[in-house]
Amino acid sequence: MAKKLKTPQDYLDFFTTDFEPDEAPKAIWVELGNGVKSLKQHCIKLPDNLKIRHPYIVFIIFVNLKKYKFLGQWEKVAWEIPIKFKGTPFILTHRKFGFEIISNYESEEIIDLAIEAMTNIHKSMKFAENLIEPEIKALLQKGAITLENEYSNIRNRYEFFREQAKCEFESIETTKKNSELVLDKGLNEAIKSHNTYLKRINAGNYYLTSMLDSYFSLLEHTLVLLLPFIKGISLANINLETYIGNNWKEKYKIVFPLNTDKEALRLLERLDKIKEDYRNPLTHGYFQKNGHSFYVHMKNLGAIPMSLTKTKQNLKFHFGGLGHYTYIEICKCFDDCDIYFADNELTKYGMSYIKSSLSIAFDTQSCKKYQSAMKSLKHFDKFIKLMTHEHERAMNMDW
Repeated sequence: MAKKLKTPQDYLDFFTTDFEPDEAPKAIWVELGNGVKSLKQHCIKLPDNLKIRHPYIVFIIFVNLKKYKFLGQWEKVAWEIPIKFKGTPFILTHRKFGFEIISNYESEEIIDLAIEAMTNIHKSMKFAENLIEPEIKALLQKGAITLENEYSNIRNRYEFFREQAKCEFESIETTKKNSELVLDKGLNEAIKSHNTYLKRINAGNYYLTSMLDSYFSLLEHTLVLLLPFIKGISLANINLETYIGNNWKEKYKIVFPLNTDKEALRLLERLDKIKEDYRNPLTHGYFQKNGHSFYVHMKNLGAIPMSLTKTKQNLKFHFGGLGHYTYIEICKCFDDCDIYFADNELTKYGMSYIKSSLSIAFDTQSCKKYQSAMKSLKHFDKFIKLMTHEHERAMNMDW
């Protein structure tokens, strides 16, 4: 009677029953002439539903969980795992252009066996993920992680919306004057010109809304990526998962010593003012805090602002100055923040690295490597170039 499958390990073992490690894989070489030899290998074409998008899960199944031996890196190859499926040898490998299953031979029977093997591997994946999850979480707790650096992408989005908002706002006064000039040309022309004026205002507001959202997203992203470069902060004492979930202001307070850095404190207050007055309402359905969005029904008056004359400013923006922060003042605050991050002794090295677009590792060894290179900006620039070269080699699998 077949064993009843109960646990993820039971299912993994079931779907990998017909696999075994190939302890003595054979290489077949063919003569190409003039003493040149080539390794005979047949890469089996898989149907789309069996292609492996994430090669690492195959490695986890056979090496981490099944304890198979694997062959290490060489030119354009990250790893190879020699296996047998139903007694027939194959190689599972991750190469420059992705995952491949390889055989020394080419035949319909080999192709059918390879497809059956890959079908079983796909069926085992979700159980392998379940089994490896505790180890993944333990590595996260140790800080053994790398984060992708999306600084340039987010910054490009911010700068795009900022430039578009600027163009719209700069054209508003010209459009307004044109609207006044066409009054003598008839009502229809005046209405048309006035509608253009209103469209400019709305377009500027829409672009500025996106600009605000992009910048605060950039700020949050930056305050995470800076952590490994901040001397005096021990990542062992920070739960990265929790930290990433914090809002930008909580991150800011961890990165900068606000009790001694008065400039950082002033900048925080300016940013927070923008966030509270504009960004929060705009990104939360245009509703303001503390009842400022409420209109109370008063007899004989109708609906009036609950905050009476203390109501917040209109959520519109232009160069003329509605509200405490105009477009120019908001941009000035963001520019001051960029300059402060780039020049501050605490963050200037981290910002240089972040602007390189390299991914950033948070493990203890990587943090020590980063900080040991922070002797001078010239020395650190050489370090960035070295890391860029190593990253490019790894991407191309030039080991």
